[in-house]
Amino acid sequence: MKTNSVRKTVLLFLTLISILSIIIFYSCTVSLETEKPEVRILSPINNTYVKAGNLKVTVSYKDNNMVNALVLYLDGNKNTEVKVLSKEGEYTFEINIVDEGKKQINVKAIDSAGNESEDTVFITIDSTGPDLSIENISDNQIFPIGNHKIKINYQDNYLLDKILVFLGENKIGEQGNINQKQGTLEFLFEIKEKQYNGDYIFTVKAYDKSGNESSTSRNIKIDSEKPKIEFLKPAINQVLGLGTHPIEVKYTDA
Repeated sequence: MKTNSVRKTVLLFLTLISILSIIIFYSCTVSLETEKPEVRILSPINNTYVKAGNLKVTVSYKDNNMVNALVLYLDGNKNTEVKVLSKEGEYTFEINIVDEGKKQINVKAIDSAGNESEDTVFITIDSTGPDLSIENISDNQIFPIGNHKIKINYQDNYLLDKILVFLGENKIGEQGNINQKQGTLEFLFEIKEKQYNGDYIFTVKAYDKSGNESSTSRNIKIDSEKPKIEFLKPAINQVLGLGTHPIEVKYTDA
């Protein structure tokens, strides 16, 4: 009886040693992942103006092990979640924003251990184009040779970026980096002899910081040819006596 008892005790002891060895082995081989992944919003750029509609949000991500998922939030609300399952890379979300105003975009990266990190940008959504008017040009106005000052009035609900001026299909002027909500731009328009002649459409285009465009135009006529005049009477080197003499001239103009 004592022999069996001893055997059972030895077997129990050996079993406990085996279990403890397994526990110690697995305890030694398990490592904790505490390093957070990296994530960065590449576009849109923080504090910029964006046209309403479809918006692409591009992010880069990186982790020492693996990034499992990327989650995009719009104004604090979860919008899109995607599985990436890679150590690093780039991903582009496509979202639709139609409401004007300031928006907050957050993108969160989650690694295989559940560690999280995020990046945030603020943008302003703008769906309205600028208002334009040409102050001192009327339809069918005739422009002769010389310098002409054109006044262009503009107004935008946020900020204007640039104004382009066209004569027909040719761009004849540009003013960039305006960065104002409203104002007046003076543009000097020079007409040289025989440079332009005939009927043209004078067009002004304006672009705001979000890329919204508006334009206004006038139909104008350019006369860049001087009138011609020719003396018919008296003739060259003709000798005239006392009295009244007729003077005849011939003139033409485009």
